[in-house]
Amino acid sequence: MPWKPINARWSDYAEAFVARFPETDAKTVARLQGDLIGLREYLAIAHDLTLSEAAEAVDAWAANLVTKRSEAA
Repeated sequence: MPWKPINARWSDYAEAFVARFPETDAKTVARLQGDLIGLREYLAIAHDLTLSEAAEAVDAWAANLVTKRSEAA
């Protein structure tokens, strides 16, 4: 997963995360910068997912962001 570039600009991407996963809270997501495991755990709780489902959702979201960024460049 392309986590490093996302983490480096987390303040830009946190809003997009909340938009994609509306049951999450912006302040909580912002505090989870650099904590991929915590982000997955939080998403699982907020959206009533298993940890595996949350991990897949976060990975797919991140891959989509990096793909869009690459296409725009």
